[in-house]
Amino acid sequence: MRRCLGREPGRRSLRPISKAMAFDGRTVTEVIMDIRVGDIIKMKKKHPCGSFEWEVLRIGADFRLKCTGCGHQIMIPRPQAEKNIRGITRNTETL
Repeated sequence: MRRCLGREPGRRSLRPISKAMAFDGRTVTEVIMDIRVGDIIKMKKKHPCGSFEWEVLRIGADFRLKCTGCGHQIMIPRPQAEKNIRGITRNTETL
């Protein structure tokens, strides 16, 4: 039996307790990519300068990326970045 969040004992809520549980009761597993500071990532779409590759400067809830073509820096949310990554090149100097 699935417990539900609710203020009154007899009242049921539609929200599941765990964020990992879907509304139909199945568990949802989220894959977190192994991205490190210093890695070069290849994105799905190119930057206006023509480069597809970005250097990772900061990781967390947001990524700070630096374009390898022109040096422009951006901050984008982690889910958007992980969705658009097509390849990762490890930087062995930072290990």
